[in-house]
Amino acid sequence: MRTEASFQQILEDKIKNQSPSQKLQNPTQQYFNQDPAHLAYLMGHIGQSHFRPNRTYPSRPKPSAPPHSLTEEQQLAMDFFTHHGIALSPAFTRGELKKAFRTLALRLHPDMNKGAVSAFIELKNNYETLNVLF
Repeated sequence: MRTEASFQQILEDKIKNQSPSQKLQNPTQQYFNQDPAHLAYLMGHIGQSHFRPNRTYPSRPKPSAPPHSLTEEQQLAMDFFTHHGIALSPAFTRGELKKAFRTLALRLHPDMNKGAVSAFIELKNNYETLNVLF
């Protein structure tokens, strides 16, 4: 058995040296059951994470979405959000828009600002204008 061989090469060597009746069984399962010392050697060189069943792989980052093409009215609605301190990216998602709306709704709600109903209605209209994109 080679000392600097890869895991695949070692398995192939073991499978070649088996009798025909042994080859009918699952070679990797039988190999791991018979030779725990060699498995420990492999784990030292490959790492335990290679032998964990059902491991999850990190997801790839999603590509960035292209910016929205806004009409003049939608651009004014986006400027309203920016004017009130909420920065929306040019490629904002529905969730980001909803979060921005809820944040501003808490700030501009008439119960929080006594008698300032017009700003809250304007916020609602601007939200509906931008929500048409989705």
